[in-house]
Amino acid sequence: MSTSASNQTPLIPLADAGRALSVFTSLVDLGLWELDCVTGTIWRDPTARALIGGPALAEFTTFDVMIDRDVHPSDRETVQRAYAAAIAPDGPGSLRLVHRLQTGDTSARWIELRARAIRTGEGAAQTVRLSGVAFEATPAIAEVRQAESDAHFRILADGMPQMVWSTLPDGNHDYYNARWYAFTGTRPGLTDGDGWNGMFHPDDRERAWARWNHSLATGDPYEIEYRLRRFDGEYRWTLGRAAPLRDDAGRITRWFGTCTDIDDQKRAAEVLGRSNAALERLVIEHSAELVRESEGKRAAEKALHHSEKLQALGLLTGGIVHDINNILQIVMSGLHLLEMDTPTPEKKKTIFGQMRRSIDNAQTLIARMLSAVRAPPIRPDAIHLDTWLDDMSGLLGQTLGRNIDIVNDLTPDLWPVAADPSHLEAAVLNLAVNARDAMPVGGRLKFHAFNTKLDAACGRNAGRYVQLAVSDTGSGMSSAVLARAFEPFFTTKDKGKGTGLGLAQIYGFAKQSGGDVEVASVAGAGTTVTLYLPAHGAQTEAA
Repeated sequence: MSTSASNQTPLIPLADAGRALSVFTSLVDLGLWELDCVTGTIWRDPTARALIGGPALAEFTTFDVMIDRDVHPSDRETVQRAYAAAIAPDGPGSLRLVHRLQTGDTSARWIELRARAIRTGEGAAQTVRLSGVAFEATPAIAEVRQAESDAHFRILADGMPQMVWSTLPDGNHDYYNARWYAFTGTRPGLTDGDGWNGMFHPDDRERAWARWNHSLATGDPYEIEYRLRRFDGEYRWTLGRAAPLRDDAGRITRWFGTCTDIDDQKRAAEVLGRSNAALERLVIEHSAELVRESEGKRAAEKALHHSEKLQALGLLTGGIVHDINNILQIVMSGLHLLEMDTPTPEKKKTIFGQMRRSIDNAQTLIARMLSAVRAPPIRPDAIHLDTWLDDMSGLLGQTLGRNIDIVNDLTPDLWPVAADPSHLEAAVLNLAVNARDAMPVGGRLKFHAFNTKLDAACGRNAGRYVQLAVSDTGSGMSSAVLARAFEPFFTTKDKGKGTGLGLAQIYGFAKQSGGDVEVASVAGAGTTVTLYLPAHGAQTEAA
């Protein structure tokens, strides 16, 4: 590289000024236009429309209309080939075209178009847009346009935050904008030619010049990070970039480049890297601590749960002992009366009746206990819930009493369900008794049934079901009680008044029937227990 002997920054040659402006404004100068390669729509700003044929032209048009209306017939084929080459996957990705306009008279007006192809993704072959500028190319005003472009380029370059520079094809620097001189503190001319080599940090000079010489030799774009000396002597990290400008024959006519101060970003990235490493260590340490705490919490919960089960078992045992003791007392009293006296036939009948009822109660208690610890046989049958609930109304009325209203809300055309009638009756009676106990001053018990279809995504067996929801207006359950509602032996009733087997039996019945059960409750707002009963004849498949 040679050093320029001039102490003044030379003007950019007029022939290159328009091209320079195109590079640094992304081709936004003079008349602006854009072709949407997907829809074939062309947008033109007012200046471009005025250049072509007056401001009355529409802002949007199509490529075909533009060819027919605006391009001289003799140039249409040339224009079409140039556009096709610019957007082709293996094309240059740019357009430079001069053609005549269709003016309607014998005068010839020429327009120059320059554009750059916008392609999708890194290395993608599809051009989605062609963005460019248009300016008058008629020989009578071409020189004026070049001079204006030169002035516009200098105004634009001096107003940019980056340091802007250009070189001749051999890499000899001949232009810098005002930002370069403000940053480096040098005077115009001192860094022309290869004079800017002294502005690099000594450790970066060899690498930067090797990269620059590679671009000059191959025509590849230039991009590198190096440290550049500021006016105060501090070296700051800078991103250097440059791209070549080529003529129609593909020869490089000029290089245009920028230098961007990235020192703050580099330092922030270093701090962030250290912070991320420290944060990662903290996360690992905190995660390990959480794991230890979680394991300790699970162990404590397991111990508490075991303790609660033992407590529930103790309460259950106490209740059972109490009930059996009452039964035995009745039987023992009857035997005592029979031994001590010769009762009359009527009295004997009364004694035996009391003893028999006590034994029946004992059998019922034992049956409930056995059903809790082993699965009773299920003999499903087709049950029509509408008629079945009507038949149950009398028994439910006797069980609940007069201060509780029973409401049946059944959708028409309910599918028959496949369930064991005796087990379904026991489940519904259990729910009714629980609802009665939750409504000591009265309330409403509602039976709501409707058809539903479930797929495997719901977490249950896929198939056709009838949902039977039993809702009360009672005291409801707290979240803690709700979480243990189906747990065997768990009960909130007073000692000796419940075994905690009711909901557990309902859960077992629903599962053994091929269905499911769920409970929703809010303290003070009632409880709803929903049975999912498989439709009779429905085929279900595991979720």
